[in-house]
Amino acid sequence: MSLTPAGRAIVAELAPRAWDIERASVSGVSPEELAATLKTLRAIFSNLVDGCQGATGVNRKLTVARRVRSKEIQDETEA
Repeated sequence: MSLTPAGRAIVAELAPRAWDIERASVSGVSPEELAATLKTLRAIFSNLVDGCQGATGVNRKLTVARRVRSKEIQDETEA
């Protein structure tokens, strides 16, 4: 997959803003606290995605989330 020139321009414009927001959002949070928070959020995400396996009429976002989760499980198994 590759970006078009227009896509690269958008990334160049938005990436610095995203980094600024990320830095501001974790200001005053220790690396240990951040790691624990991210671990907890990933577990919650996994629970939600894994718990929706039997749902019908699933929207595209949940389908993508399931694929991401499947890839994470595969990567964890291979590690």
